[in-house]
Amino acid sequence: MSILPYVSKAIGAGTLALIGYETIETAQRKANMETKKSMGKDLADLYISHQSSGTESGIINDLKKKYREMATDSKEYPFIVGIGHFFSNFGGNIINSIVPIGLGVGALLSNTRSGFLSGPVPRWISGACAIGLGLLASKEVLSEVLGIGKGK
Repeated sequence: MSILPYVSKAIGAGTLALIGYETIETAQRKANMETKKSMGKDLADLYISHQSSGTESGIINDLKKKYREMATDSKEYPFIVGIGHFFSNFGGNIINSIVPIGLGVGALLSNTRSGFLSGPVPRWISGACAIGLGLLASKEVLSEVLGIGKGK
C-alpha cells in the first residue's frame, strides 16, 4: 500500500484551506480600505450637493439635515457598502487563484485504490496536481519572498 495518494490528498486539502483563508483575509482588508474611501467620497458629494441646493424651504433643509445626520452617524450604511466591496474582492481573489484551486481539487480527489479509473481522479493525475502545486508554491516563494525573477 502506497502512502503517496494520501500525501496528495493532504497537499490538496492544505492548499484549499490556505487559499480559502487568504482569499477571505485579503477580501476583508481590501473591503475595509475601499469602504473608507467610498464613504469619504460619498459624504463629500452629499455635503456639496446639499450646500448647492436652490431651495430656501425650511422643511427641505430639515430633511437634508436629518439625511446628513443619518448618513454620517449610521452604522448600517458602511456595513452595506462594505458587504458589496467584500464580495467584489472575494470573487476577484477566487478568479486570481483558479489554477491553484484546480490543482488542489485534483490532488484532493486522488484515488487511494490501485487500478485504472477506479476512482474520481487517477493516481497519476493527482500526483501531477500535487507536483504542480509544489512548483507554484516554489515560484511564489522565489519571486515574492526572495525577489528572484522579479522586476525592479
